Amino acid sequence: MSEHPARRAFDSIEQAIARPLERALGAPEAAQLLVAASRASMWGRQRVAGVRSALVHIAALPSIQDIRVLSAQVSRLQRNVEEVEQLLQDLSMEGFGEPTKHRND
Repeated sequence: MSEHPARRAFDSIEQAIARPLERALGAPEAAQLLVAASRASMWGRQRVAGVRSALVHIAALPSIQDIRVLSAQVSRLQRNVEEVEQLLQDLSMEGFGEPTKHRND
């Protein structure tokens, strides 16, 4: 049974690339190069994020950080409302919070 032509093509490309890549990655300089590339990538992402944030503020739109702060505030407010609702419900069950009915005579 013969292999599929796509499999043979993949295997031949892999064999052509694998050994040189293994040798390059095994070299002592490879680790230094990967660290430098990682640092450069992080530096670039930070610069892009800073520029993006500045442009968003210039356009008077909220940044991701603004949205996170607002989301945290809304969450705290929601917890406070739930605590007040629970307190009112507890008081109501004790008979303290029952509304009184007024008649207009």
